[in-house]
Amino acid sequence: MAQAPDLFVVCKKCGEEVSPYITECPYCGTRLRKRAPKIERDGTVSEPAPQVKPRRARRRPAAPRLGRLRTGEIPGVRGDALARPWATIVLTTLSLFGLLFLQVVDRVDVAVVGPVHGEWWRVAVSPFVYGDVWYQLAAVLAIAVYGWLLERRHGPLVVVLLFALGGAGGAALAVVVESSPLVLGGNGAALALLCAWAVPDIIRRARGEDYEGDLLGTAVIAAVLLLMPAATLEADPVAGFAGAAVGLLVGQLLARVHPD
Repeated sequence: MAQAPDLFVVCKKCGEEVSPYITECPYCGTRLRKRAPKIERDGTVSEPAPQVKPRRARRRPAAPRLGRLRTGEIPGVRGDALARPWATIVLTTLSLFGLLFLQVVDRVDVAVVGPVHGEWWRVAVSPFVYGDVWYQLAAVLAIAVYGWLLERRHGPLVVVLLFALGGAGGAALAVVVESSPLVLGGNGAALALLCAWAVPDIIRRARGEDYEGDLLGTAVIAAVLLLMPAATLEADPVAGFAGAAVGLLVGQLLARVHPD
């Protein structure tokens, strides 16, 4: 509010009378006020309004982010294989639709049911076709779990190769060995993936070294798949044992080429 100006003010430090329009004492240099008063046109004096500093917005610290994992940083895990396991996802999805596929077509028209008579494409289709939901659940679960673990370790091409050798290869061997084969489902493919994944841990256990895998649980799943022909006629024993043999052989080769 405007008021009449004082003739002088007294410095609190040196006691001298000084002008009310200055901010520092000319005698001792003491700071009298932050800003000089404002002189209006009518001669009255008003104190300057205090300036309010704008409040600075507090910046939240950026959340820490982990850098991309490099190959070899964690033993047994490839840095470039931590993305989605697309090969395992595709194979699992095709296997899940096998039961629905038989609701549309007859298994005699698409799978290995008796001699193939030169229609060898049936051995490639049979690992994806199921007529028993419990058999499908056991096989597809093993394919999904061990396919994902293998794809993290060696990449998608190894998973596709093992599925083809264990599934289609086991069905082809059953056609050659048996006079009237019946091969449906991927018990051979599942055992190939399972055994190939278990080989490095089996080698470490034989050497007395530490290993991270669950060999006991893997052995139980392998036993279920190997004994599946006793529960359903669709699971062929020749295809199952052929898939297990392929998995053990490929697993040993991978353990030598890519040791952890």
